[in-house]
Amino acid sequence: MNVINELKNLTYLIVLCIAMAACGTEQKPTQAPVAEYKVVTLNPKNVTLFKDYPTTIEGSQTVEIRPRVSGYIEKIYVDEGDFVKEGQTLFTINADDLRARVRSAEAQVKVAKSKVETAQLTVDRTKPLVEKDIVSEF
Repeated sequence: MNVINELKNLTYLIVLCIAMAACGTEQKPTQAPVAEYKVVTLNPKNVTLFKDYPTTIEGSQTVEIRPRVSGYIEKIYVDEGDFVKEGQTLFTINADDLRARVRSAEAQVKVAKSKVETAQLTVDRTKPLVEKDIVSEF
């Protein structure tokens, strides 16, 4: 039994030594050097923030404008969304095609007039012959 008591005492002694060793010396953590940073002084000021949103905007009244004649637009006198008044010029259409049509129509009128004059000359020439019964009436 003496041996058992000595083992107990020895165990207590070992535990006491370990506890004292753990509580013994206190180690301080090593500190890293403090880094220096530049300092900026901020001055307060008003700022307006903008955000872009994709959207489609339509007016309360939409009017479609269609030309009475065909052609290519040379110049636009109004911007999209502008208010316009009745009779205001909106576009200039390339008039080369229209001028060519006018010249063609004028030429057709001249041809028709010459045909009328030719027919009148024919009537004027044949009228005396018909009156003298040289040519039958037609």
